[in-house]
Amino acid sequence: MRRCVGFTFEGTPKGGEQVAAEDAPRPPYRVTEVCAGTEAEEKVAQGDEIVSIDGCPVECLRITSVRTLLSGPALSTLELRLRRRGGVVPVSLVRHSSTAAVTGPMSPSDSHSAPPSRSAAGDMGPIS
Repeated sequence: MRRCVGFTFEGTPKGGEQVAAEDAPRPPYRVTEVCAGTEAEEKVAQGDEIVSIDGCPVECLRITSVRTLLSGPALSTLELRLRRRGGVVPVSLVRHSSTAAVTGPMSPSDSHSAPPSRSAAGDMGPIS
């Protein structure tokens, strides 16, 4: 079971094409879509930049690490700091169990069978 938080995000690909783990998308990580009917719909906005997850700054993390942090234990509280309109706002969400996949670009070390996403998106699925 994956944990879902109700929004998708993407990073900035290094050099435009993703060909190896060291070229994986990097910060800034921006929210690209918020799922309707989720807790995130009321707290997260499209375009928000993820600054930290559970107190861990994301400025030096690759997208796979960001997905891992967002996917913490089911029913745990996710503490985000999001940059929005020039300020940084704290946001708390509850991670819910779901069978929805967490998707996004994959490094060669990832064991998933889906190909890497050229959009560099990380889909955290809807909160149930």
